[in-house]
Amino acid sequence: VSLEGVGQIKETERKYDTAILLFKQAEKIFEADQSYSEYNTCLLSIGRVLKAQFKNKEALEYYLKAYQISNELGDSSLISGAASNLGSLYIRLGKPEIAISYSQQAKEICEMFGYRRDLISIYKDLAIIYTYKRNADSSEYYWNKHEGLADSLYTSEQAEKAMEYETKFQTEKKEKQLAEQELELSKRNILIISLSSVI
Repeated sequence: VSLEGVGQIKETERKYDTAILLFKQAEKIFEADQSYSEYNTCLLSIGRVLKAQFKNKEALEYYLKAYQISNELGDSSLISGAASNLGSLYIRLGKPEIAISYSQQAKEICEMFGYRRDLISIYKDLAIIYTYKRNADSSEYYWNKHEGLADSLYTSEQAEKAMEYETKFQTEKKEKQLAEQELELSKRNILIISLSSVI
């Protein structure tokens, strides 16, 4: 897990060669341990980094392998992830007829299980596919779905952040009030002790 985690860090730093090396090391460990879910995730990670390097044919090999394994495992989230990545990559390869079957499969799974964040990119891919196919109505439909969901999630996240800040503010306010009360009580105790000593 640590190899995979460091690989993700290197990926965000765009140190792609190092990231792939780490993902491949983790891949071998997970395969040997028969941890196929984690193994599948490593395959997707390698494919993603290769795609970022525009090594499309190599990326396709890893995505297809991940897709096959995810179907064997029957894990809906892994299937949708692999299918979504394949759809996106086939768009780049200029093969919308192949891309659409994977993107549609990913869409159906994500809509069924409520994977809203994943749907943002899937709707975008479908909009692009239908633009390729010169189907203006479907293209516009999915662009609107993409933009509407992206705006909805952004608004929802902003509301959650506002709620977090409000909760934090109220907590800090209560803590401050308690500290002031304790200080006042401490002062009174000191005064009572001092008066008692004088008496």
